[in-house]
Amino acid sequence: METNQVFEEILSEQHAATITGVLIVQKESIIHLVETSMDTSTALLRQIQSMEADLDPSARVMENVKILVSSEDCPAPYFAKWFHYNIQLNAESNVDIDKEDPVEASWGVYDKLVELASEMRQHSGTSVSELKRKYNHLVPSNERVLGLAETEKNMSLSEYLQVYDTPISATLESERVWPIPALIRY
Repeated sequence: METNQVFEEILSEQHAATITGVLIVQKESIIHLVETSMDTSTALLRQIQSMEADLDPSARVMENVKILVSSEDCPAPYFAKWFHYNIQLNAESNVDIDKEDPVEASWGVYDKLVELASEMRQHSGTSVSELKRKYNHLVPSNERVLGLAETEKNMSLSEYLQVYDTPISATLESERVWPIPALIRY
């Protein structure tokens, strides 16, 4: 089964919110920008993690899954629907994500994909050949995606789910003192 078919199967499942975005599959890497609600994205990530765990190690299609950017409260999706492309770009030399700063490198990739969405909206019906010819400067190279996946400074899928897929339990300082301080009005 091809990688985009795996994602099509996952995305065809019933989810609470619409899912839009882009999946770009290259020779050795996958980058997937997913636009949806936080609950749906977390359910989707849980589903991906569970699916991969159930597979024989030789059949797994996703290794070194990292979460590069997670944004909330976006006013509208950038992509009109969910797109997928299989593409092979020219190799990018001297990619060292740790030297670049993984946060800046991740945000840079996200920013370019948002720019790609804007271009795709203006020129609807973008084909793979057009993507490669006109917009290849907006698609991260295979080497860049691999570098982002291999750095230890980006959260792995399991680390992300441990932090964001569990209830947050916090005790406020004001709850630790007696008598309870008066409410401050701003």
